[in-house]
Amino acid sequence: MDFILLVFNFVFVLDIECTVSCFSGKGKKSAWQAWNAHPDVTTAFVELGKCSSEADITANTMSILERFTVVMYDRTSELSDLNSCRRQLFTKKCRSLELLPPTSDAFLLHVKRAVLQGVHVWGQSLQREPQQV
Repeated sequence: MDFILLVFNFVFVLDIECTVSCFSGKGKKSAWQAWNAHPDVTTAFVELGKCSSEADITANTMSILERFTVVMYDRTSELSDLNSCRRQLFTKKCRSLELLPPTSDAFLLHVKRAVLQGVHVWGQSLQREPQQV
């Protein structure tokens, strides 16, 4: 469970606290509540923890993570992809651009960066001779 929390922190919590955030307007509490509402994302965190590089991220894992992110922004939404969620929140709920979730492409790059930094780099921080990227 500790490793799952580490992956969760790298993908959702640590970036929230950075000055350039992928999840504008969302904090730790929103991410935690979304995890409680969408526990299926735990399997995606486990899969991310097994990735040796960003090329190992599967489409299924990304779709689960996208659905989780949709739940972070709109718990009542039935949508599963971020681009549709952005469209709905902007057109139907009149949310400003700053309060929309990231696009699917931006989110994919964010997850790849989190896997590289969190799983690959930090995951090998105590090894004498870590693998090269």
